[in-house]
Formats: sequence, structure tokens, C-alpha cells
Amino acid sequence: LLKIVEQKDATEEEINEAIYISCIEDYLPSLPNGIYTLSRKIKRQNNTVFKAKMEVKDGKFIVLKGSEIVPDSASSLLPSIDVLRNNTPIENGILKEDVVMDSPSACGEFVIGAACNGWNYWKDTDNHPINIYRMK
Repeated sequence: LLKIVEQKDATEEEINEAIYISCIEDYLPSLPNGIYTLSRKIKRQNNTVFKAKMEVKDGKFIVLKGSEIVPDSASSLLPSIDVLRNNTPIENGILKEDVVMDSPSACGEFVIGAACNGWNYWKDTDNHPINIYRMK
């Protein structure tokens, strides 16, 4: 990151990419590739439980098709994720294609339609929050 920032001819795009890579490298190496699950009761949906799966593969976070997607969104949802939800094939609350996101939290927000700390809500096969894999 410092090498890119110190370059006088570095473009804004190169600097932003270096910052992004630096940020994700802080936790990506510690989160193993695999399938993680989210199961969350949504009050605004009459306490219905929604279940979803996320795959972590080579540093990518993928909400898997077949995941249950909360049909409405709360005011806390980031506009960019709301736009993505509105432009992704979802039929009867079921995701019809995989969606690649840049973090577990973005995946959680996509699924529940509200702000979400994905590190606390996505679980591994032993039902532990994936936060246990973060580098301390």
C-alpha cells in the first residue's frame, strides 16, 4: 500500500485498489474457503426465520442461489445493496443465481435487507460465528 501511495504518478484508481486490497487482506487469509450459513428471525416479517448460504472461495464472498431473501428492506440498508437486491433474480423469496459480494456483512445485508454484522451472523459447520476466524 505504501509503495502505491508514495508513487507520485499513481492514479486514484490504483490507490483505491491498493487500499481495498490492504483492508481485505487483514481478514481474508484467516477465513477458510467453505460454506457458511445464516439463520435469522426477522421481526418485520412476523418473526419468520430466513436461511441462507454463503460460500467463501479464494477471497470471494458468494450468497448462493437457493438462499431465502427477506422480501422487503429496512431503512438501514445501504442504497447500493438495495439496488443490487432489486436487480437480482429473486422469485418467491428465493435467490435464483449466486451473488458475489465483498464482505460477509454485505452478504448478510443482501439476505436480510437491513444493516448486518455478517461476522456475527454467518456460522461455520460447528455453528460458530465466523468472527472466530478473524485475525486479532
